[in-house]
Amino acid sequence: MEPTSEGKAVGTLATIGFGSNPASRSTVSPGAASEATRMDARAATRYPLLQLARIAQGGCVMADRRLWLVDAGYLFNAQRSVGPAYQFDYLKLRHHLEANGELWRAYYLNSTPNPPTDAQDSFHSWLRSGPPRGPKLITQLYGLKTLSADRAYCQECGAKVGVRCATDVTHHLSNHVQKGVDVGLATVALAHADQFDTLLLSSGDADLLDAIEHLSERSKRIELVVFKEGVSTELQARADVIHWIDDFAEEVRYDRARPVPAPGVPIPPN
Repeated sequence: MEPTSEGKAVGTLATIGFGSNPASRSTVSPGAASEATRMDARAATRYPLLQLARIAQGGCVMADRRLWLVDAGYLFNAQRSVGPAYQFDYLKLRHHLEANGELWRAYYLNSTPNPPTDAQDSFHSWLRSGPPRGPKLITQLYGLKTLSADRAYCQECGAKVGVRCATDVTHHLSNHVQKGVDVGLATVALAHADQFDTLLLSSGDADLLDAIEHLSERSKRIELVVFKEGVSTELQARADVIHWIDDFAEEVRYDRARPVPAPGVPIPPN
């Protein structure tokens, strides 16, 4: 009978000496493998890119390659779920996430005016800085899309009503919204799909659902790093873990006394 993928993994792990007994480094049969070894094998089967390494006391730990993708517009606007004056710190947030293991790579995606303001340039430069000064985020910046804002929908009755400037009714109203960030997030995740095991996603956009489904089917672990506001329930349902930033908000709060550029202006998500 052809052994199952789990059985093959058990045999392989047992051969190279992985298991609950730190002294068991010689070849053993799959049937003699411990339950701990079988658990390791199941994990290795589900996450094929994970590499198992022995620690000094015996047993196994997983070298999990973790990719963090940030929708900056979402995080900026959603942080108000903690409080109207609350701001988080990207460096502190990265430190919190790396308490569970180092990040392989991290990307910050946002839309900015063209050209960006000096304050935004300073902030993005800080984001790219390595530790201990900055959070070492690769920045991908997109342009803004301008939409007419002369009409809006009433949330209570659903009617579309006219919107006018209080200063002069002849003024033209517009909104600036993100352009291309959701596509950028999906593209980065899929382009690196063979390079990571766990995706940490800071976005609440349901437009990412197809990409998340695809990655999940490829045995990638999906973790959301989000606030409790503005997160698609479709994304929540597909996450293996949700890290609610609200639950450790004080730990990652932005310290205004620290000489770090403040987060940029809010950009509404598209």
